[in-house]
Amino acid sequence: MTFDKIMAGKDLMGRARTGMGKTLAFALPVIELLLKDKRPRARGRAPRVVCMAPTRELAKQVATEFEQSAPSLSTVCIYGGASYQSQNNAFRSGVDILVGTTGRVIDHIDRGNLRLHNCEFLILDEADTMLEMGFREDVQKVFAAMEQVKNESAATRQTLLFSATIPKWVKDVADKYMQKDREYVNLVKESDSQASTDVQHIAIPCHWQGRPTLLANLLGIYAKKDSRSIIFAETKKDCNELAVHPEIKTDCQVLHGDIAQEQRETTMKAFREGRLRLLIATDVAARGLDMNVDLVINSEPPRKMSGMADVDTYVHRSGRTGRAGKKGICITLYTNRQRDQLTQIERKIGNKFTMQGPPDQEDLIKASAAKALTEINNVDPSMIEIFQEKASELLEQMEPEKCLAAALACITGHTKPPRRTSLMSGVPDYVTVLFTSSNFIRAKGYVWNAVNRDIPENFANDIKQLTLTEDSMGACFDLPIGGLELVEKLIEEGSMNCPYSIPKTLPKLQQSAFQMRQQSFGGGRGGRGAGRGFGGGRGGRGRGGGGRGRRY
Repeated sequence: MTFDKIMAGKDLMGRARTGMGKTLAFALPVIELLLKDKRPRARGRAPRVVCMAPTRELAKQVATEFEQSAPSLSTVCIYGGASYQSQNNAFRSGVDILVGTTGRVIDHIDRGNLRLHNCEFLILDEADTMLEMGFREDVQKVFAAMEQVKNESAATRQTLLFSATIPKWVKDVADKYMQKDREYVNLVKESDSQASTDVQHIAIPCHWQGRPTLLANLLGIYAKKDSRSIIFAETKKDCNELAVHPEIKTDCQVLHGDIAQEQRETTMKAFREGRLRLLIATDVAARGLDMNVDLVINSEPPRKMSGMADVDTYVHRSGRTGRAGKKGICITLYTNRQRDQLTQIERKIGNKFTMQGPPDQEDLIKASAAKALTEINNVDPSMIEIFQEKASELLEQMEPEKCLAAALACITGHTKPPRRTSLMSGVPDYVTVLFTSSNFIRAKGYVWNAVNRDIPENFANDIKQLTLTEDSMGACFDLPIGGLELVEKLIEEGSMNCPYSIPKTLPKLQQSAFQMRQQSFGGGRGGRGAGRGFGGGRGGRGRGGGGRGRRY
């Protein structure tokens, strides 16, 4: 859809889902036009193509696409952290296609190394990021430099903008710099999902205290032995802390702005080649990764400075998986306060999250055992002989099935009973209890009355997150692990009449009134202590009202 329009000399804005091949959409027609015009390739020639990208990783990916598609043309990639000397040598030799980050492009313009009088194509990849606050000024400097040499340039310049998302304000900025008759190719209609349809979007509640444990468990269940995974964190500090946390046993590396360029390239090479299976990264890695990732985990929903969900960032993160027709999984962890951000993301991307509880420990152990079985089947026969003597000794001490089960427990690292974790939040040392009623429950007070009657005060006072089920015929709450034995005794003594049970999976729960208002009205700012919405909360005023209330 873009090829003929670019070949016809039109300015163009192109929008497509992440993973649909935007880079080739502009690279192929541009290369075709360059090769048709057989100019002499003089030494020191200025570039005919200038392509800018927001990150070093994306710039390198785009440059590779140009190099592989047109090896006869000279392609140079420039970015911060790389040697000036090698880049200057490339300019002296002559360049046909220049790809770089905005900062280094402007730097070479200011130094007089990069001359723009020969530029026929100005390309902005990931245009939504390039034109955001912080990048917009840099882009405007390049356009201004282009305008200064316009009179001495014999060529007509085409401007091409490509991105997964093109918000309205990007179009407004494009009005200033692109031709009035520009083409707009949109492969993501407003009624369609902006995110890849090959990705399963999962949301799991998780208190921040239980985040490292839950992340490790999710890797254990969803990450295959030969798969690649990325955990996205909001800050560099979060990345560093997760990477060294004892719960994260998978070999991993961090990727963020403080990592030296040489180390970044080493890390990306290892990840690309499959020698490294897990990256823990900030959004520096969300754009420009040129390989399919099997599993993406957001440690929390991406958000803007305003506190609202950053939908564009979510689209780009989830777009690292489910590429080129392959299936992928994107899991987002969230707290109760972040539930409305998921609603905002759902509304914009057109996909519903599959709401799940944290994985059951038994499921985790079974998944680990399944992986171990695969590894056992791949053991070299010569190694089996070395262990046969000790295996015979074990078989004399234990029954064959128990012996093999114990060996699997050792292989998977599950030699002791796992810590119980909440199904509602993933917090360790809490267990989720289901209260079931034969009558419709109109308010939580009904459940609290039963809990206070049946459970001693020292445990009842520490109960968290009491929430009614979606059908209002029950409720779930988190009980400290110390009270589990007491509840199990109630279940045993009460038999069929006991309202309590320990669920293996979380039933569908009601949203809070605050979350429902977010869905209906889209938020806004509330009163003091309320955050977004119609007010309310502690000290709040207006609709939704204040007052803390006992455990409600």
